[in-house]
Amino acid sequence: MIIYGSRVVHIKSVNPKSIVCPSCGSVGATLLGTYRSHIHIFWIPLLPLNRIGVAHCANCKTEIRKRNMTDEMKKEYQYLKSESRGPIWQFSGVFLILLIALFVNINAYLTKQKEAEYINNPSVGDIYELNMGYKRYSTAKVIEVKKDSLCIVYNIYETNMSSGISDINTEENYSNDIYVISLNDLQYLYSEETIYRIIR
Repeated sequence: MIIYGSRVVHIKSVNPKSIVCPSCGSVGATLLGTYRSHIHIFWIPLLPLNRIGVAHCANCKTEIRKRNMTDEMKKEYQYLKSESRGPIWQFSGVFLILLIALFVNINAYLTKQKEAEYINNPSVGDIYELNMGYKRYSTAKVIEVKKDSLCIVYNIYETNMSSGISDINTEENYSNDIYVISLNDLQYLYSEETIYRIIR
């Protein structure tokens, strides 16, 4: 279950001495405040939304929303708004998403670097995860490496999802038929993403 919602955070308040409360007529008793809301997921602030202004009269306890403010109040509020900056932690979710994206990209880059090394220097026991097309996935295993070629055996089973590869990648599922493939052909299959992952 995803827990999400929104929250309003107080940014700054001022007490202009010249402001007159439109409700009770008190002078200097009105507190102007600016607030900013944000949406959150699992209580982690994800993205700031709009800023709002509210005035509170300390004398008559009236709450005055921006749309009901006098011209003088609106002028003071606009100045307050221009001088106020919301808390940076309201962007926590954005920063977290960027960090996760950065981590994923770095991890993908390092994985590709490793796989490039594996494909150029195959080793006995390497497992190649294969995209056979039309939602068909399987594996092949290296059993011998020669100078310009290698011997592999294919998995006798296929799966219709790449996530199901681990379920069929067991020793007893590999055929006894041995196939010889050149290193050039191996590299071509990798470049075409027929071999889309290498496990060593």
